[in-house]
Amino acid sequence: MAEFMYNGRPHSVTKQTLFYLMYGNEPTGFPMAFPKMNVPAVEERISRLLKARDDARAAHELARQVQIKRSKKNSPPFSKGDLVWLDARNLSRGYQF
Repeated sequence: MAEFMYNGRPHSVTKQTLFYLMYGNEPTGFPMAFPKMNVPAVEERISRLLKARDDARAAHELARQVQIKRSKKNSPPFSKGDLVWLDARNLSRGYQF
């Protein structure tokens, strides 16, 4: 997003954007994903895709909330200075023992 904004601003010397200088045109910042159609089959397909996307977003949010509850429930409280046992079986090292 930051790269798009940087490349889309006119330069103070050339008065042109980097997009225009590199590609010869300037892309739109927020292109319309689905333009309005008059074909019923296309409209139905687009509405099903949007519903599926919303359902997936809701399922992802539900899974995120469950993971937050699960991670807070099972973690023991640690404080500064506590001694803990670290398991290094799954750590990759650049050398062998």
